[in-house]
Amino acid sequence: MPKIKVIRPTEEIKKELAELEENIQTAAASIKEMKTTRRTLRKELELAQAKEAEEKQAEEIKELTELMKEKGVTVEYLKSLMQ
Repeated sequence: MPKIKVIRPTEEIKKELAELEENIQTAAASIKEMKTTRRTLRKELELAQAKEAEEKQAEEIKELTELMKEKGVTVEYLKSLMQ
C-alpha cells in the first residue's frame, strides 16, 4: 500500500476551512444587505420617475394654458374642433 504524503497538518486545513466558512457567511450577509438596498433604490427610482412625470405634465398643462390664453382659444372651441 503506497504511503500518502501529508503536505499540511490537519489542524491547519481545518482552520483554513473554518475561516473560509466564516468568509462565506459574511459574504452571504453582505449580499443580503445589498439586495435589500437594491430593492429600496428601485422603489425610490420608481417614485422619483413618477414624480418627475407628474411635474412635467403639470408644466406642459401650464404652458398649454398660457398659450391658449395668448391665442384666445377656449376649451369650448377645442371641444368643437374635436367633434
